[in-house]
Formats: sequence, C-alpha cells, structure tokens
Amino acid sequence: MEQGNISLLYAVDELISFSSDPVPPFGAGEMFPEHAGFPLGEQHGGATYLMMEIHYDNPTLKKGKRGDRDWPSLAGIRSVFHTEQTREHDAGILVLGHMVSHLEVIPPGMNWLTVGHCSADCLADRLPAEGVRVFQGVLHAHLLGREIHLRHLRDGQELPPVFADNNYDFNYQQARVLQDEMPILPGDSFITECRYDSRKISRPTFGGFGTEEEMCLAFLSYYPRVNVSSCLSTPSLETLLATVGVQDIRNRDAVLNNPTSEWEMKGTSELPEEVDNALHEELTEGEGRTLTPVEFAQLYRRVVATSPEKYANVSLYDILNDEATWEDFEMVTRLQDEVVYSNHVLVCGELDGRDREKMSEGYPDFVPYRAEDTTCGSKNQGPPTKGRPFQPHGNKINLWKMLCPSDLRICKTPRRPLGVLGNRPIFF
Repeated sequence: MEQGNISLLYAVDELISFSSDPVPPFGAGEMFPEHAGFPLGEQHGGATYLMMEIHYDNPTLKKGKRGDRDWPSLAGIRSVFHTEQTREHDAGILVLGHMVSHLEVIPPGMNWLTVGHCSADCLADRLPAEGVRVFQGVLHAHLLGREIHLRHLRDGQELPPVFADNNYDFNYQQARVLQDEMPILPGDSFITECRYDSRKISRPTFGGFGTEEEMCLAFLSYYPRVNVSSCLSTPSLETLLATVGVQDIRNRDAVLNNPTSEWEMKGTSELPEEVDNALHEELTEGEGRTLTPVEFAQLYRRVVATSPEKYANVSLYDILNDEATWEDFEMVTRLQDEVVYSNHVLVCGELDGRDREKMSEGYPDFVPYRAEDTTCGSKNQGPPTKGRPFQPHGNKINLWKMLCPSDLRICKTPRRPLGVLGNRPIFF
C-alpha cells in the first residue's frame, strides 16, 4: 500500500467528485484535542459522507487471496471515534506546498530542492482577525524525499521552525502533535521546501500520485475551520520550456491541467456511459477491472516542440527523458534557480472544491530565522542580511553541517552548485 486518507464529502443527495477536507496520509492513529473536531452531518455544518481512499502500488500485479496477509486486504481504518458532545471548535485541514503536478520536475542524479509557496493574499481575507491555531501536522513526500521544512513568515521575518524533518523517511509518516499550538495570523505566508536525492536514478521524476512520482506537501490540522482547503504553487510551464531551451510548442492546453482519470489522459473529462455501466456492474458483483495508472508526465507526450529546429516535432516527454538534456550543467543550474526563485502560479483552494489562481511575485524577501549557536567557543556572527544567504566562518566541507537547514534556503542571488557528481552538479 502506498498511502491513503479519509476525505470529507459535502453533499446530500449524491456523492461528488471532490473532497473538502483530506485527512493526512497513513499513520499509527490520531486523536484530536478536546476542544476541536470534525463536525459530522449537514445539520451541523459537517460532512455527509466519509470516503476512504487507499493508493496501492502493485506494478508486478501480484495476486493474493482475501485475508492473505501478503495481500493488503487488511488495509483500512481500524476505528473512527465520534462523540455526541459538540466540541468548541470545528477543525479543518490546510494543505500547503507544491501543487501535485507534472510541472514538478526532479532531474536524475541530483540533490534537488523544490519549493511551494502560500501567499498572504490567499489566507488574509479568509482568516479571522485573531487567526487560527494549528494543533498538529504531517509532512509528506515520496521515495526521493530526504528533508521537508515548512517556513513560516510574518512581517518580513521567518519564525522559529515548528514543522521540519531533516531525515524524512517515506515509510514513517505520522502526525506531529504540538504541545504549543501554532497561530496563523492574517498576513502570514509559508514556503514548503522539499529536498530530494535522485542520485541513484537515471531518468527524471515528475510530480504525481504514484509512488515513483513525487509530492511536496504539508498537512496542517487547525481550528476554527475557515473557507480554505489548500494553498499551493508551481512554476509555470513557460519557466520549464524556457530553461530547457524549447521556444514554442503545439497543444499547449493539453499540459496545463492535471488529469484526474485515465479518461482525461485520453482527452475527455466524461466517463463514457457504457464504461460507467460496466464498472457499476463489476463492482456490484464484487469484481473489478485493471485500471490504467494516471501518470501526469504522460501528458508531455501530447505536447510537441516546433522550435528551435533541433527540437522540431519532438515531444516534450522525449526531450525531458533524453539523458543528454540533463548532461547540460549550465541548464540544470538555471533550472534549479528558476524552480525556486521564479514566479509561481498560486492556487488557493476553497472548501467547495473551487480553485482561485493568481501569479505570485516570486520568492519573497525576508530575514531568515537563525537558531542560537550554543556550541562552546562559537562567536555570534549577528543576524543574516535580508535577502542574502547566511555565511558563517568555516570551510565548505562542514558548511552544511554547521548551519540550521533553513539558513541554506534563503538566497535571492541565484546559487551555484557546491560540487559535481560525475557530470552532474550537486546542490546543497
């Protein structure tokens, strides 16, 4: 089993295709604080249905019998607790990070940084004056993920980190319950940072739902619930095209939206009626058919370059999966700078499933948080300069061991790789 969640669906007469409050991926169980909880029932402003969603990863099509412990038939939710006593606050889930999208590209052979922005504009008009309070959170990536940091910005300053994992492990994902709740106030913004290690693979990795694809997300549980479900961002398609050297393409619209089913991958958003009826019959009889995996990167096959001449009539998929593309040291360096510092498309999701998009102003200026150095004999170097990387005394070999991880993240001047692995740059 790859991962799963429970989604709260807000409808009365029929199930609908979107969920408003995703409960974070798998863990050993969660208990909400006594003063907050998810309301149940439309009459209480809550969910009418609970939908359990489990993502299985079975590329070898291994078969098993019901009840066989080698087969994930035991996967699910052991217990769901509820109470008749209404809690003081309705809780909500806020998803931050990089949009789950084929526009997230991780080159092969790299230590790579991906960021997702949540701007103050998305949250400001949705938060009460006193803000909301976060009581737990989950950081989430897939197999390449090595570090995840959620940077919280307020009034041009980075606040002390609350959610940070310097040794992320996909096989251990658990909600981090806060002893001291974290307030989010109007005007606050966030940067979600994920570091990946792709040095053992030879092909690029794209964003998506599959285990072999990647994510960069933070799920924050908070109260009181407000009309926002997600605050995500992604670099634009134009950023990717310009960096890899593609000047013009055909079928641009084919790659601008994520597919949600194999039918959208084939160019239609509607499930054919005859297929819908057949699926209903199979499910009623307890059987199902093999579904085609939805791999977002496959959309690049439908996008064809028209210029420059060396890429004419070559699909964007083939360009991105060509080893020669990633052997261009300067291009990869520019791409790392662009995906971090260029303008991102921001997507602000509401509880009814609607998204509001806007173009951000790029990487924000702020003073990064610096943890107090308590090492014996250390000298106080003073606060870092706004918009510049913090540079303590020391050699490059020990640089990243000496710094708080967030100190390496702030840099308005494009960074350059600190080393080379084979023909590929290593970013730290």
